[in-house]
Order: sequence, then C-alpha cells, then structure tokens
Amino acid sequence: MNEKTPHPVDRHVGKMIRRTREIQGRTQSEIAELCGIRFQQMQKYETAANRVSASRLVEIAKALNVPVLALLPETDTPTEQVETIAPAELRTARQLATLPANIRATVVKMIGELAKQNEATT
Repeated sequence: MNEKTPHPVDRHVGKMIRRTREIQGRTQSEIAELCGIRFQQMQKYETAANRVSASRLVEIAKALNVPVLALLPETDTPTEQVETIAPAELRTARQLATLPANIRATVVKMIGELAKQNEATT
C-alpha cells in the first residue's frame, strides 16, 4: 500500500464518523469544538487525509454519544463502502433520534417487524 493511500480501516473510520455526525444533524465544527480541535482537522479525519489516534477516536465517539466500536469496522478487512443514506432516510433517522427512548424502541421494533413481513412476501 502506498504511503499516500489511506488504509481501508482509516477510510472506514472516517466515513463512520461522518455518517454518524450527519445522522445526528451535527456539523463538523460542533464535533470539533467538543473535541478541542478545528473543523479542518475533523474534515481531514472524515476523509482519511489524517489518521485518527486512539485517544482522539475516544473523544470523537464521546462527542457523538456513541460507543467507540460503532465507528470501527466489524471485521479486520473492512469493505471500501459504507452505505450511503438517502436524504429521506437521513431525515427519518434524525427525527427518530429526537424521540424518547421508549418510543424510539417501539418504532424500531415496528420497523423490524415490517421488514420481516416484507422479506417474507418477496
């Protein structure tokens, strides 16, 4: 792997930081400020232009209110692509995040059941 080419894990982490931030409807500046860095640095992390240190990853996860593991690949060989989210899905995710936890859990369960029914009919 070329020194200038980001490692697939670094690209995955950056994409997950961006995806999580966007789902929450938050800006790079907001997350950067919570981590004590400039938004340009956050932008470099999200694009994998700069690698995220372990301690910084913990800070970013805390700012995003997610476990560190949510930003890491599930395997040691991450795929290049993190699913993109359509604008309507992004709006729905943001709206879902504003609901109280008990209602959110009910809605998520309902969506899961609808998806199972849909799979059974296709």
